[in-house]
Amino acid sequence: MAATMSMAAADSGLWKIRALELANTKHTIGAARLLFTTVYGREVWTVPSRAHKGEVHQVTVDTTSGRIHCDCPSTRACSHQGAVIHAERMREQATRALQSEQEWRRECDMGGALMDAGRGWN
Repeated sequence: MAATMSMAAADSGLWKIRALELANTKHTIGAARLLFTTVYGREVWTVPSRAHKGEVHQVTVDTTSGRIHCDCPSTRACSHQGAVIHAERMREQATRALQSEQEWRRECDMGGALMDAGRGWN
């Protein structure tokens, strides 16, 4: 049976903490690669297998329900799922940072309005 996060475990957050701990311990942080996103909003990731050299495990994330499924033989949280959770967090942080930088640039690009205002005071 493959590892699948239940909704109760997802709500508690303990499952994600365990998966992240495993990913950190087994050095799979930074190894997840996004292959594609389906039209139904599922993301398919690959994470290298530590047990079998050259093989990868496929982790599917259902973005609508938050359910994460890995094809590895583990029946509980696994490091592959933790690697994907970490990659998603990094993507969210990068997206937020990019958006805030774009907002900051828009505020700074006022077409020289501050320069014109300064001339009015002199």
